[in-house]
Amino acid sequence: MTWLLWRQHRLQAAVSWGLMAAFAVLLWITGVHMADLYRSCRVSATCSGGSLFESYKPLENLVTLTIAAPLVLGVLWAAPLIAREFETGTHTLAWTQSVSRRHWLTAKLVVLLGGTLLWTGALAAVVTWWSGTLNTMRGNRFDGARFDTQGVLPVAYSLFAVSLAVAAGAVLRRMLPALGVTIFGFVAVRLLVDSYVRPLYQNPLTISSRLDQDPTATGGAWVISRTLTLNGHDVNGPIKVTSPCAGTVSREQMDTCMSDLGYRTVTKYQPGNRYWPFQFIEAGIFVALAAVLIAVCVIVVRRRDA
Repeated sequence: MTWLLWRQHRLQAAVSWGLMAAFAVLLWITGVHMADLYRSCRVSATCSGGSLFESYKPLENLVTLTIAAPLVLGVLWAAPLIAREFETGTHTLAWTQSVSRRHWLTAKLVVLLGGTLLWTGALAAVVTWWSGTLNTMRGNRFDGARFDTQGVLPVAYSLFAVSLAVAAGAVLRRMLPALGVTIFGFVAVRLLVDSYVRPLYQNPLTISSRLDQDPTATGGAWVISRTLTLNGHDVNGPIKVTSPCAGTVSREQMDTCMSDLGYRTVTKYQPGNRYWPFQFIEAGIFVALAAVLIAVCVIVVRRRDA
């Protein structure tokens, strides 16, 4: 069975690891150069502004696109793994020989999940290392796709994607419907968790500050919301500049003047030191979902007639 799986998937493995090797070499070369640039600019105190790594913007966009890697694995690796066998009827040949359903399915899942862990673990490692300089410079690892493409989450997302794909293939027994369920289900769950579940992992902190101060600007805090208040009451709609501040000539002077009159910014945020707890909480959620889907796949395959 092991030899058969190798024969079936050796081209996929060769292409996947070849792309990974090329990507890792590219990130290693550019990552070392970025670290040297940042070290030099800190020594000369010329790191202000956002143009230091402007030439690396296309590569940064490419790294951001690795957010789609789990879904690609689910669609290209996992969805055909069982659905194609059922659709073409080749599973019957294995089951009527000396290979039991349990052995057949176990071998496939071990190869799939093991390969997913190794490949996405390598991807997450090189992306996290390469992003280290940008994380240090910008400070906020919660921002944008950084949270989803670094740390342990790419591995958890990938396990969920491939588990969803094999479960859909086992239940539907056809490739195209399994692909549709994989794409829709993965995107839907990811958006749901990202938008509504993640902010609730721990109770956010709230702080009231002057308009000319931003206590969350350092430390990599994730700002959830900001509200303008005047003497403790929310300010809605257009802000009328009062006469004492009408003569100010800059935004900084305006903020200072209005702060003196009682205006405050109420910020709800997650502090930067919650980055790793949030990573592990969310990874645990997706690993648990993956385990449930694998259980569904096993039950369906073992109980369904050939």
